[in-house]
Amino acid sequence: MTLQYRIRSKYEDENWRQRIFHSNEMLLHYTNAWCTDSNSVFPITELVSRLLFLFSDRCLLHQTNLDALLNHTISTPADEYRSTWPNRSDSAAQDLTDLLVQTLEDAVEEWEFNGFSNLPHTDVTDRLVGVIVDQQYVVFHHYETTRRDLNHWGI
Repeated sequence: MTLQYRIRSKYEDENWRQRIFHSNEMLLHYTNAWCTDSNSVFPITELVSRLLFLFSDRCLLHQTNLDALLNHTISTPADEYRSTWPNRSDSAAQDLTDLLVQTLEDAVEEWEFNGFSNLPHTDVTDRLVGVIVDQQYVVFHHYETTRRDLNHWGI
């Protein structure tokens, strides 16, 4: 008897790369707006809501660009979570939201005191995506694999 694996398509891989790319674009947009207006507060809750929408199945990536993401009507992070995972508990939504908020608060604090050179946007994006994956907001099935996971030549 052998184990059977479903091959993950290149389309799904490209969608994942697009989600990460758009996450970084949004973070840059909010950071630029925050830096431009000296009296503004970094919109952490809004960014968390938009990230939760972006990583949900409700976000149609082939129809999405930065302007569409920024103009999409969003609700609170808890409501965005419930829209994606209606059968999960409110505590799961709160745990994910708290971790994302804390990650962004730490980044904003670092940027305020030490500037952007010590903590690049891509590192913050990686941390945010890591939290989303660790908290299983996006589910990767153990039976999905591809030879591309081993190396980029597919061998």
